[in-house]
Amino acid sequence: MENTVGNHIRKIRKEKNKTLKEVAKGTGVSISFLSQLELNKTSATLETLKKISLFLEVHPSIFFNEIDDQATYPFHYTDLSNGISQATFKPMYVKIHPGESKGNEFSHIGHEFIYVLKGNLTVTSNGISHYLKRNDSLMIDASLNHYWFNETNETTEFLVVTTL
Repeated sequence: MENTVGNHIRKIRKEKNKTLKEVAKGTGVSISFLSQLELNKTSATLETLKKISLFLEVHPSIFFNEIDDQATYPFHYTDLSNGISQATFKPMYVKIHPGESKGNEFSHIGHEFIYVLKGNLTVTSNGISHYLKRNDSLMIDASLNHYWFNETNETTEFLVVTTL
């Protein structure tokens, strides 16, 4: 089996004994879209993956662990937790391709700490835009609507630590 985001979602969904219908109802994403996603015929936004991960009670970075198709996504996650799942926070490396400014704000429990390693990052939180450049950091309340954007022509790389 290929290591793709869709295959990871299907595997986790089945491990949790959830049907496509249950995931669709719990996330507000259509059954047909979920099916296409699991069959690797479409890709999802960060917002959609976050909805799916919240419903399946996993961190969205799990969908990107050792996958082959990361180039088809506008962002790339690398889980930096070394497999430790009992921690109360999750460190990740994120890379967002140039011009990635699609998606809607969403919220989840906890906080996020963001540190920009390369490029520029726009973070919206509760309707306020924060413009971060290399070596800038920001801590936000993740229960407020928020999203990350790369509105530049360069790849943006940053660290994000989320509390669980």
